[in-house]
Parts: sequence; structure tokens; C-alpha cells
Amino acid sequence: MLRATLMGIWIVSAAVATAAGLDYYATPLQDRPFTEAHDLFASSGLVGHGYGVLGSAFMAFGVVMYSARKRLSLLAKAGRLKHWLQTHIFLCTLGPFLVLLHSAFKIRGLVAISFWSMVLVVASGVFGRYI
Repeated sequence: MLRATLMGIWIVSAAVATAAGLDYYATPLQDRPFTEAHDLFASSGLVGHGYGVLGSAFMAFGVVMYSARKRLSLLAKAGRLKHWLQTHIFLCTLGPFLVLLHSAFKIRGLVAISFWSMVLVVASGVFGRYI
């Protein structure tokens, strides 16, 4: 039940976030600064920056809360570990997606190394969990 709920929230969140800036993301990179949506959806824009902050917070919280639940005896009775893992997966896959929206699909230079490292970590987690 929790997995289906989190999956539904993930899909709706991703769809809403993508749809909000779809026109901007579909605009060629060189033309984006001249669009009305640039001030909102650029990496430094209000929404774009918010996606980055929220995505980073999701990843950090997802990793810390799951690791704490596994390692701290104080949290041993705080729910089933499988539910914590499902929440960890939810946060740590939605977070990178929001970071991708934050970058407005403009991934190059030194940041590209961080981004592709993050994608590799997510892919290895999916591989380790489901395959």
C-alpha cells in the first residue's frame, strides 16, 4: 500500500513539475534567456532554484533517515524497515529528478560529473533493489 501511494505521489509530482515548465524545457538552449519563463525556470530562477533545493533536501533526508533507522537502536521500533526503504527510494529518486529539472536539462562542464555520478548511484540502487 505504501509503495503504491509513494509511486503515485512520485508520478504526479514529476508530471506537475515537468508540465509547469514544459514550454521552457522544450525551447532550444540558446533561446531560453529570451523567454518569459526564464526568470522562473532557469537554474537561478525562483522555481528552478527551488527544484534544486528541494531535490537536494530530498536526497539528503532520504539517505540520512534510512541510514539512521538501520544503525540507531533508538529507532529500532520506529516502523518496519521495508517501509523506511520504500520512503528512501521515493525520496532518493524524486530528488535527482528535481535536480534534473533544476538544471533545465543543461548539463555540461564540471557539474556534469556530479550529475552523472548521481545518476550512476541511483541506477546502482535500482539495480541492487529490483534486479
